[in-house]
Order: sequence, then C-alpha cells, then structure tokens
Amino acid sequence: MDSCSYEAVFGGNGQVRIPPTGLSVVSKRHLICDARGIPLAVQLTGANRNDSHQALALVDAIPLLQGRRGRTRYRPDCVIGDRGYDAEAIRRGLRIRRITPWLAKRNTEHGSGLDDADG
Repeated sequence: MDSCSYEAVFGGNGQVRIPPTGLSVVSKRHLICDARGIPLAVQLTGANRNDSHQALALVDAIPLLQGRRGRTRYRPDCVIGDRGYDAEAIRRGLRIRRITPWLAKRNTEHGSGLDDADG
C-alpha cells in the first residue's frame, strides 16, 4: 500500500502551493498491490490528503481475489505499508477485517524492519 503525488494534466480538485511556481493542480494516487506487484485497487485524491485517511477505504475497494479452488477470497492475509500508514486506527481496522498489518513504525531508524499487529 502506498501513494504518490503528480501534477494533473487536465486539472483537478487538489490545489496546492508549490514554490516557486505558485498554485498548481496536484493529485495523489493511492495504490494497493498484491505480492507480485499487480494493482488490486487505485483511488485518486487531492495531493493534500493524508495517506492514512485513505488506507481502510483502499483495502475495502479490493475486489474478489482469484485464487486456488474453493471459496473466493475477499481480503488479503496481510497488508504491508510505510510510515505514512502507521496509526493505531488503521491497525485496529485491519485486525477487525482479519488482516495482519505489517506497517513501519514512525520515529524508528530506517531499515529497522516492519512491526506486525502484535509487535
């Protein structure tokens, strides 16, 4: 799960001041992929929207997952995210959905690893 900002070609609703160019129309793509990098869900917001506000909505936007024979899966087993998604509300929301959160902790050294839901 991650996001990136980019300047909108045809305009949009997220106007942000970017020095020295002044006002610019910038959007942010929020993306969640499977382990092979195949996109499962994409959402578009204004660039000033915090990553953590879109996390659970992005997980809920995942369509049915194709897998082995048997019952179709609705949710992934775990979600891996960067420091932008480190919030207890997100961890709690993922646990309620029976998804293990592997989210990097804020205020830790880089390369210190990801912490699981119980860590």
